[in-house]
Amino acid sequence: MINGVITVFFYLTFLTISLCAQASEQNPKPRQVIVKTEVSRGAEYPLKVTGVLLVESEPEVVWGVLTDYEHLEGVFPGLVKSQVLTKDAGEVVVEQRYRGLIFLSRSMVFVSREDPVRRIDFRRLKGKSSVAGYWSLEPVAGGFTRLCLEVAVRPRRFLPLWIVGGMLKDHVPHGLLSIRQKSLTKLNKNDSEDPEIIYLEEGHEEWHEDNPSQEGF
Repeated sequence: MINGVITVFFYLTFLTISLCAQASEQNPKPRQVIVKTEVSRGAEYPLKVTGVLLVESEPEVVWGVLTDYEHLEGVFPGLVKSQVLTKDAGEVVVEQRYRGLIFLSRSMVFVSREDPVRRIDFRRLKGKSSVAGYWSLEPVAGGFTRLCLEVAVRPRRFLPLWIVGGMLKDHVPHGLLSIRQKSLTKLNKNDSEDPEIIYLEEGHEEWHEDNPSQEGF
């Protein structure tokens, strides 16, 4: 199983690195999140949502927050528990439990593969809906970290892409902003200003207010 997971990680890296690079090229400002949605019907993962923002912190601090797997409650709406099942040689298996989940299982198990202080690839181990993606970190001049999150989904049968896409368009920026806030808290920094979220869909730019769904991812 481990060899199969590693193969999937390399495959996802090849498919998704360009999309994150495109989002990164948008050069978000502090307190700004850029979110891009890509729909490719017939693909292994027909729906991909990518988000990028700048964190006012060095990558090492952000990495520490991302890899503190058992204290990720609230990073995504409805996430109430995150528990490490196994950890070995840069590969971590984590079970996450959600409250108020409608479209996916209340408990999901992910395997994550770490490239220290650079990238975390993750994949759901089993379930009717397939989920995979990654977090990536890149240092930026001025003491910032460009943080990128991509989530790719193949929904369960008969579940419309637009429903899952609408949920992910809330969850991806929510996750990025939550990691940013946790990183700032570790540095004893406070930021009460509202974020700005820019949505890009199939090459068209749209503006939306920050209004995360209360349902679990």
